[in-house]
Amino acid sequence: MEEISTEASITSSLKKNVANFIGRNWFYVLIFLIFISIGAYFGYKKFRVRLLRNKVAEYLAKQSSLIFLIKKTQKERFKEGKISGLIYNIRMKKYKEKMAQIKRELPVINARLNKFLKKQKKENIPK
Repeated sequence: MEEISTEASITSSLKKNVANFIGRNWFYVLIFLIFISIGAYFGYKKFRVRLLRNKVAEYLAKQSSLIFLIKKTQKERFKEGKISGLIYNIRMKKYKEKMAQIKRELPVINARLNKFLKKQKKENIPK
């Protein structure tokens, strides 16, 4: 019982102290919150651009990797004769599906990235 009353008194005194502090320093608290909001806005934009650039680079790396695997599979099938026609067809089907997915998603990501970059250029142009 005593712990509950002690906790309640600590909570009420903390509320009074916080309210008193904000009442005395409301202007500085407001300026601080404005700076934090502006920083978060620009930080989010930079983070988003970096994330989209990384995703584009990742897709381009996957695409070049798939091209390499397609060439390797073709070489193993036709030059060296290591793999059967069935395995060749299965691999090529999987590679082409992945390639189609990349070709479908890459323009969308590039469009998003260009949208963010155009907004940044417009904001940086002096009037």
